[in-house]
Amino acid sequence: MADYVLNEWVWADAVGENGRTRQLEAFQVLSALSERSDRIVVVKGSSFYAKAWKLCIAMTLPAREIAQFFKLNFLFNSDKCRLLNESELEQFPLSLSDVKNDDQYLVRAQLTATGSVIITTDRPLKAALDQAGIPCEHRDDFVARYLAPGAR
Repeated sequence: MADYVLNEWVWADAVGENGRTRQLEAFQVLSALSERSDRIVVVKGSSFYAKAWKLCIAMTLPAREIAQFFKLNFLFNSDKCRLLNESELEQFPLSLSDVKNDDQYLVRAQLTATGSVIITTDRPLKAALDQAGIPCEHRDDFVARYLAPGAR
């Protein structure tokens, strides 16, 4: 079992901002995550959390369906989602001064959920985390690996 801290690329992909292929991949990743023993780590009140709820009323059907799937299969399922309150999060390491304020909750969530991996499209964030030895994977690498035939 693995724990993943996803950032907002999931929701940008879900609404189709990055094209139809990535929209489909967002759903496929969530679907695969729901079928495996893996979990996602979500911080209540974070931008990731807020965007998930906002998409539940999205105008486009695929985005709304993806958000509903996420809500029902993850947010309401403690076996699939480790939901953290901000007050539970580890302190942000001062050594990561290159990480933008908006992304600090991801690092704090990863540090709280020991052994989890941050999945991001943000190259500067990934570079800073790689430098610090914090487990992180680029979205494209993760999707290719996670959705590969025979992946488990």
